[in-house]
Amino acid sequence: MRRLRSVLSLLVVSLLLSSGTALAADHLKPLSYQGVRDAIKSGMETSELVEMIKRHGVEFELTPAKESELKTEGANAEVLSAINHGYKRTVATARPTILSIRDVRKLYIEKMARDLDAYLKSEIARQMPNTLVVVLDRGDADAVMSGSATETNGTVTITDVRGKLQLWTSAAGDRNPVLFIHEGPKKIAERVVSRLKDSMN
Repeated sequence: MRRLRSVLSLLVVSLLLSSGTALAADHLKPLSYQGVRDAIKSGMETSELVEMIKRHGVEFELTPAKESELKTEGANAEVLSAINHGYKRTVATARPTILSIRDVRKLYIEKMARDLDAYLKSEIARQMPNTLVVVLDRGDADAVMSGSATETNGTVTITDVRGKLQLWTSAAGDRNPVLFIHEGPKKIAERVVSRLKDSMN
């Protein structure tokens, strides 16, 4: 059984180091969440896994949901602590310094009321295809967009990924100034992104 565990661990190490684009040229590629999870499930020794995390870092943030899942798979406090420190080191060394809205290239958009987030994603793709990319994983982002929406108005704020530095904010309504009718969250998103585009130019 111990020999089988060793073989499985070696296979997982191989996958951790060669998944994605490979490779020999990038030995310090941060470990993925799935890769770390598979390593834990395979029974890899804690000392081995912690050493790999320290050496490579990780590309994911240890959210409460991920922590719970990894604990269920068998992760102990030492591994979880290494993941936390590994992510902080990856962020510090790999992510560019974001000091203004003009520095942002990759944006994560949080869920918002009235599906405003979906309309914002669509409008960014339409109005700013060469300026801003919306990413699906918060860990890949330069900045985070959050906001709120009522039946007729929306407010949107962009901060750095830690939520400590506000980079940009805007509010918009959906009322047509000519027809005096309300046009919904799509119109709010259109106006917000138009202002964002102006701010980043």
